[in-house]
Amino acid sequence: MDDYEAIRSGILETFERAVDAAGRDGAEATRRSLAEARDILAADRLRPVVLGEFKAGKSSLLNALLDDTGEPPLLPEAEEIATSVAASVSYGDQETIEILRDTDDGTPGLRVDRRGLREHGTEHGNPENRRGVLSVHIRTPSPLLRPGLTLVDTPGLGGPYLGHNAATLAALPGADAVMLVLDSSQPVLRSHLETVRRAASAVSATDTPGALFFVLTKTDLGGYGEVLADTRAKLAGALGRPAAEITVVPVSARAHRDFLAHGDEEDRAAGNLAGLTDALWAALCHRGVPRVLGGALDSLDRGVRALLAPLEGQTEALEDGTRRTVGELRRRALEHQARLAELRKGRAQRRVALRRRIDTVQEELRRDAEERHARIWDRFESHYLEEDAYLTDPQRLVAQLTADAAQVVGEINARAGTATAAVLVRTAAETGLAMGSSRPTEMAAPTSGDLVVRGRLGEKHRSGRLKRRLRDLSFGGSMGTTTGALIGSVVPGLGTAVGAAVGGLVGMAAGWASAGRDLRNEDRRLDRSSLRTQLQPLKRRQAAHISASVKDICEEFREQAEQEMEERIEQEREANQRLVAALKDTEDLTTATAGTRLAELRERTRPLQELRTRTAELEARTQAFTAAAVDRTAGGGAAGARKPEPVTVPGAAGDISWAEDRT
Repeated sequence: MDDYEAIRSGILETFERAVDAAGRDGAEATRRSLAEARDILAADRLRPVVLGEFKAGKSSLLNALLDDTGEPPLLPEAEEIATSVAASVSYGDQETIEILRDTDDGTPGLRVDRRGLREHGTEHGNPENRRGVLSVHIRTPSPLLRPGLTLVDTPGLGGPYLGHNAATLAALPGADAVMLVLDSSQPVLRSHLETVRRAASAVSATDTPGALFFVLTKTDLGGYGEVLADTRAKLAGALGRPAAEITVVPVSARAHRDFLAHGDEEDRAAGNLAGLTDALWAALCHRGVPRVLGGALDSLDRGVRALLAPLEGQTEALEDGTRRTVGELRRRALEHQARLAELRKGRAQRRVALRRRIDTVQEELRRDAEERHARIWDRFESHYLEEDAYLTDPQRLVAQLTADAAQVVGEINARAGTATAAVLVRTAAETGLAMGSSRPTEMAAPTSGDLVVRGRLGEKHRSGRLKRRLRDLSFGGSMGTTTGALIGSVVPGLGTAVGAAVGGLVGMAAGWASAGRDLRNEDRRLDRSSLRTQLQPLKRRQAAHISASVKDICEEFREQAEQEMEERIEQEREANQRLVAALKDTEDLTTATAGTRLAELRERTRPLQELRTRTAELEARTQAFTAAAVDRTAGGGAAGARKPEPVTVPGAAGDISWAEDRT
């Protein structure tokens, strides 16, 4: 979307001007801070994650969304099933595909073409990921991606390769938007709704439910109106939200491909990829756009203010023209300098207070992680152990539990970001320092390691099984013979002997079947008991990994926050020292030289004021962009996207309002 690209480019250009201005003024601490924020924005990407059930038409949809008409298609379609790694697709002037592998020969990176991607990135070409593919990174000249989007294409859920689930679920919580693809030709099943609830849990971890939306594919098959209404109703029930608040976009990748080939406007309308693009940007405006642009604008405004403060202070003194005003300004500057010195002197006390807050966050995250992890194993007992697919293939169960744990880690990562941001807000309020650039690192998902579950512990076919069957066979035959003889004695033409023979055979068959059912039920009970025993190490390993990871990221964040506090003190001290020196010079100026100095100050101040005005304009444009993106979806029939409420992202240099869903 051109508007977003123009805003982002405008912010980067304004950063360049601000960095140059700081360098000319000798404000090194401010220059470093501005340059760091600029580099973060330049490297950052909006990251929508696309997921869906196996064979939902997800890859075909993404190829259509990228306007790809190549042969073979960029992303594998149809019977070709992606491996257990997600593929990221970003903009590039030339198409490149890089495969990152886990190898022993020192050459982890491999450049391939589209056919090479099929050899390494599909289950057909790379069964069970025997080539050790870790990730796939694609660059392609798609206009959709040019503004700074990186689409993350995840393996299909619910197919025959349940190991794929781990990569898909782990990608959810860090997404700036989640696009969940549903097949209009298939009913919405319990497995689909479970995926919906997982996706909703991921986005709710950051309090942005508007970042999740749904796509109904294959609508060219016709008659999807009732399917759309039924799908929305089921989604509303699964999410516990009104149907009108849920965005569902009907699309046809086939119709869009026909439009690209022949230019027929009816095909373009039937494909509805324009509606899908609008819905994608609306979802990104709930979380991704404020994340990427909000922090950048805050840092930019803070840096420009730091550059302006000394110039504005000296200008004010000269414009007043009295020593009393100069003295008052200098007194206030010295008081601020003393406060900064006190902050530096009391850094140990500040660090203790910061550590206490982060310790509280760590404990809250630990409890939250424990509760979420416990729910995995509750589901293991109530659901997974009842599924024959898991009982007959325990390694699939290991893969599912690993995927569940990966999602928990992702959700805790998102919670950590929110909780640590609140710590910085409180610290900033107490110290008067502009803090907010520190971010916790992301925890890695736990793995299953070398765990191999071999089915039932002990002997599969224990002694006595045949004896039990023969016993039930004998008992059934005896009861059948007796019952048959009685029936035969009262039925004309049958006779006691015939009745006893028939009854005996029926009874023996029933006894054999009953014994079989009993033995199968006992087998299932023993299988469940064995799985509980063998999977206990996995449960303990997951719990230990998550607990240790929470501790590690909180400790790393504490170090970052302490460093940021020192940098902010240095930045303000630098600006204040420049103001004090400038005011001292002002006191010594004669009337004639004061006029010359005032003209010089105004000339130096003008470009900085223009930068601040430009920053405010970019902020207003960002807010207008987010509102318009959501309004387009809400009014375009995609279904019920609600306009986010304005919220405030605090910064010491002033507050910036953003649109974010707080439902």
